[in-house]
Amino acid sequence: YDEYTLHAILVHSGSPDLGGHYWAYIRDHKSKICFKFNDVTVNRVESKVEEDLMMSESFGDDNSATSAYALMYLKNNSEDFLAWND
Repeated sequence: YDEYTLHAILVHSGSPDLGGHYWAYIRDHKSKICFKFNDVTVNRVESKVEEDLMMSESFGDDNSATSAYALMYLKNNSEDFLAWND
């Protein structure tokens, strides 16, 4: 079987019928750090608190109006994945 590594989480906040706001968490595979891309800001996700927020925003909780609407994976041992590890 093939193995994959999570590369990005696309997140939506708001209601499906009225629109909302979108942002993405993207992992830099070389540094193994995730970044939050939100409009014109880019922030590193480094602390446990920031990781917990990323998980809460991505997969929701009882107090959240956000959820992941797409997950993107890179196939391990593929040319695309190896290019990230230069």
